[in-house]
Amino acid sequence: LLLRVFQFILLKKRDWRGDYGEFAGTGANQHTFAGTFQNAQSFRFFSAERGTMQDADFSGYITGLCQERGLVPERVVKLSQIERTYGHQLFNGTRKPSRDKVLQLAFGFGLDVEETQRLLREAGKSELYPRLKRDAVVLHCIAKQKNLFETQDILSAFNLTLLGGDIRYGE
Repeated sequence: LLLRVFQFILLKKRDWRGDYGEFAGTGANQHTFAGTFQNAQSFRFFSAERGTMQDADFSGYITGLCQERGLVPERVVKLSQIERTYGHQLFNGTRKPSRDKVLQLAFGFGLDVEETQRLLREAGKSELYPRLKRDAVVLHCIAKQKNLFETQDILSAFNLTLLGGDIRYGE
């Protein structure tokens, strides 16, 4: 997969002359670069292990947060209002969370704005963007240290989609 990505980049990127020239005066072209990368020990490792490493980063990160804060995953899942089985799957890396589930986890952990943005990045999700009304409300609630219940009430008051669901109160 990584080799294909590099080949795609190399084939699409042209130097200022408009041809597939060498890399910045190194004398190497895309063929020597690809050959070197393909023979590298790290490439073999990533090729062999990519299936097992896919979700390890996020689950490891949230497990580390639990340890740092002296919390147990069960408590975080409960405070996050995430179904228990699904929450444990997030912690052991067998499920990928949606953006809303990551935000719910942020409330469960009691994270501040900066920590929440980092949690979103670790999960591979877009950060909260204050120009979007829903994101602005969530950012405000996090900054004011509101819990998830209070945040859901405020989202409802603004007739915005609740975290963790595609519905609004009253619909």
